Amino acid sequence: MDTSHIQTLGPGKKLIGMPAAPGRRLINLLIDLAVLTAQAAVLFIIGMLINWAVGPFYIPPPIGRIAWQSFMVFNFWLYYFIYEYYCNGSTVGKMLTGTQAVRKDGLPLTAKDAALRSLCRLIPFDALGTLIDRPLHDSFTNTEVVRKYW
Repeated sequence: MDTSHIQTLGPGKKLIGMPAAPGRRLINLLIDLAVLTAQAAVLFIIGMLINWAVGPFYIPPPIGRIAWQSFMVFNFWLYYFIYEYYCNGSTVGKMLTGTQAVRKDGLPLTAKDAALRSLCRLIPFDALGTLIDRPLHDSFTNTEVVRKYW
């Protein structure tokens, strides 16, 4: 195995591997979207149970729809931020495929890096960059997804 692409970051730090292949990144995305869909379903059921327990109340459809969509966009951002910051650059999809997000210099993501990566994911067609070269959330934040070697 060629290890020229691996660098040691110092005592107690992990080894950082080569960039993840586009197919692996697509699998990460699909797994994360499945987790987010399941999470949305659970939140919807909880909302329905609260509505049932408290009693019916009326929210005009446009306001209710906008509120739900805003909540789901925030939930999407929060999912990626929490996982990428508190789980060393790994979401559920990245954990299952053995990859993680790191800064271009090989250091772990900071809170700012994770927040900006998560925010950039909200840009329409960001995920298509995975199939072409680099998604916008990597380009704009100077980060990349790499294979883990440890």
